[in-house]
Amino acid sequence: MTKEGNAYTQSGSLDYPSIAQVNAKVKEENVFVIFAVTEEHVPLYTKLAGRIDGSATRTLKEDSENVVELVEQEYKVNAILPVHPLKHVMDS
Repeated sequence: MTKEGNAYTQSGSLDYPSIAQVNAKVKEENVFVIFAVTEEHVPLYTKLAGRIDGSATRTLKEDSENVVELVEQEYKVNAILPVHPLKHVMDS
């Protein structure tokens, strides 16, 4: 990734950015990453989340019906303030 933008510059020699690169970008952009994965993948993604600051792993049901609930729970647990872009339009 470059300082000038979000361009991944190593595509010719590497398939994906390293965990360290992802972690640096997450911290730089101040984002929270939620790995919503099925139960069989939780152990792997829990290890990955341990290496990326501001991330968590949550168990997703097989039919993904609980994805919204998982995100809402993380917002509450981590005091993430949701952004409602349409709220400003409707308040006008």
